[in-house]
Amino acid sequence: MHYLTRADYYLQVFIGSWLLHLIGRRLGGRADVESIQPIIAWSNVPFLLLLVLGWALLLVESVAEDTLVNILGSDQMWPLWLVCGVVVVIELGAIAWSLRILVLGLAAVHGYSTVRAIQTVLLAWFAAASTIVLLTVMLGLTPYMGRFFLGNLVGML
Repeated sequence: MHYLTRADYYLQVFIGSWLLHLIGRRLGGRADVESIQPIIAWSNVPFLLLLVLGWALLLVESVAEDTLVNILGSDQMWPLWLVCGVVVVIELGAIAWSLRILVLGLAAVHGYSTVRAIQTVLLAWFAAASTIVLLTVMLGLTPYMGRFFLGNLVGML
């Protein structure tokens, strides 16, 4: 699960609103940066639900895993997997809720259709990802990034 740190939040609100403003203007929108900032802030509200669910999942995992192994045996872990599956479905719902808030808010402040707002969000994400990849390659950090992502992937397994 990804929870917003203070730096993530500021990057999203300030740099993200600036990027959504520039791309939105290119696509015919009329919003300024200050009107996009509250939309990004409100679109982060569903992640508070994920924070609470993450704490609950940690508690369930630490307490229930040992208890289930003692009661049911190591091959009967389906209740824990069921809880994890429900949490994943709730997480996907919170992400969809967040994207809905962002897209509908952008459509409202820019004064264009929902499809154009979806295009704005996709282009902003593409621009941000392209910039990160370009800077990583230009600064020669590619081997370190591979180890970083591979280490996190192995850590999650």
